[in-house]
Amino acid sequence: MSRIESISNSPVHNMFSETVDGLSTVRALSLQEGDVDEMIKRLNLNARSHFYWDMASCWFGTRLGCVG
Repeated sequence: MSRIESISNSPVHNMFSETVDGLSTVRALSLQEGDVDEMIKRLNLNARSHFYWDMASCWFGTRLGCVG
């Protein structure tokens, strides 16, 4: 899971650091809404990996409970 988590976290951290570094440019060109939309997309992709991991863990736990 840590490999999948690090792969999905990388774009989020990358965009955040780029936005902080270029904050004056983002504000000068009024690009806040586009950046917010892009960040939401990246966060959704990041959350998707956690959701699938949680669902697989629940399913596996239920299967083990039934077998036991």
